[in-house]
Amino acid sequence: MIPRQNQSWVSEFILLGFSSHPTTNSILFTVFLLIYLSSVMGNGLIIMLICMDTQLHTPMYFFLCILAMLDLCYVTTTMPQLLVQLLADSQAISFAGCWLQMYMFGALALTECILFVVMAYDRHLAIFYPLSYTVILNCDLCIQLSVGT
Repeated sequence: MIPRQNQSWVSEFILLGFSSHPTTNSILFTVFLLIYLSSVMGNGLIIMLICMDTQLHTPMYFFLCILAMLDLCYVTTTMPQLLVQLLADSQAISFAGCWLQMYMFGALALTECILFVVMAYDRHLAIFYPLSYTVILNCDLCIQLSVGT
């Protein structure tokens, strides 16, 4: 006799993390929306200020600008789906959507860790080689290091 195998297929996940009460969900939606908007506007302001002020066109601020862009990607990866789940009647997320969200979050986490190493290298050069800092860490090398992350 041939044993039967499970032939089921997972196509979506049911998210049960928050309350099913509509009033609670609307309060949570408002709180998370305010957090999301403040994060987007704060990081957007950092990026805009660094791009507009020519005194901030140094390697340290260039890498801080890249870090702010990564933070924008972080919150945009997770928060919109959370906001949709708080308002929608269905608490399901597709398997592909969940996989893509987790992949993007993990890739951004790895990118941020590598960027922290690059920023530490920047500070190392600034502290230990202050006279040749701008020669060693020029604009081309900053771009190469940031693209490499």
